[in-house]
Amino acid sequence: MNFFKNISRGEQIAITIVVFFVFLILPLCIALMYYHAGLTLKQQISSQLEGEKSVASSAIQIKLNHLTDIASSMAALPKVTADAAAGQWTGAADAVRDAENAVSFYDTYIDRVVLFDGNGIEQSAYPTLTGGIGTNASNASWYATARQTGTPVVSSVTKRGAIPSFDIIDIATPIKNGDAIVGFIVLQIPTRNFLDFNDALSMGTYGFSYIVDSEGNIVAHPRYSSSDLINLASSAPVKNILAGQSGTMITNNTSENQNNFLVYGQIPNYNWGIVIQEPYDDIFAPYESMMRTMEVVEVMLGAIDILICYLVFRFIDSQRKKAAETK
Repeated sequence: MNFFKNISRGEQIAITIVVFFVFLILPLCIALMYYHAGLTLKQQISSQLEGEKSVASSAIQIKLNHLTDIASSMAALPKVTADAAAGQWTGAADAVRDAENAVSFYDTYIDRVVLFDGNGIEQSAYPTLTGGIGTNASNASWYATARQTGTPVVSSVTKRGAIPSFDIIDIATPIKNGDAIVGFIVLQIPTRNFLDFNDALSMGTYGFSYIVDSEGNIVAHPRYSSSDLINLASSAPVKNILAGQSGTMITNNTSENQNNFLVYGQIPNYNWGIVIQEPYDDIFAPYESMMRTMEVVEVMLGAIDILICYLVFRFIDSQRKKAAETK
């Protein structure tokens, strides 16, 4: 009783403050634990999407490598080389048609094989389509590079001139007679075929991916038709891709009133890019749930701390009064 008798009002407040901070240690420890666990969970979710992006990038690179190898192998066929050098383009097209029956030359992505002479004029194709023969491709994105380097070129997205017309990419490789370029073989690949890579990814209900070429044109996008040539070079993730960057970002879609989490990066050797997009609220739902739980727990523990301090303060106050009455 003498202990409480000698306690001043200031000391009473000081004791209450000490108790407050002592009991505050537990909420702070729990908050730090939740915060660390939340960051770990968020990093795991981001890493999972980064892994999906890496797998898709590698798969697309492998596909483009395979198609480029097919084009190079076709251009190196002795009959194709000989007929192209002699200007016998029908014979060269027949040799290409026969080669496609072999497993090593077959790929479901190839819609058409076109043969151009050294000046970029379409001379023959398999299959032959209306509006193709005689077309001048000297201004095509692949022509100058293929002629200058003598190596295979993957073009940017372009609209096919032959009917039916839709967005394609051209995989062009020179036909050489010795060191002289006598023509070009071009594999025409419909861009819609690349939607297969979106279907292969493990994403949420509203998640999707899209692919862009080296100029920012859409190669494949589940929300856009392959009959429309659309450029996304001005969008934030594609702008970063064209600058050689990869990473993550959060964007706001005002039309859908939601935030999206994006993972983006380049496809090696081709300067293409891939973007994976997931609604932020969907992909980070476990993280947000954890943070909300932490907030509730912290509020409860804070309230308990304040209650304890109040009870300590009232207890000391009552003991002081009793000590004063018995004086």
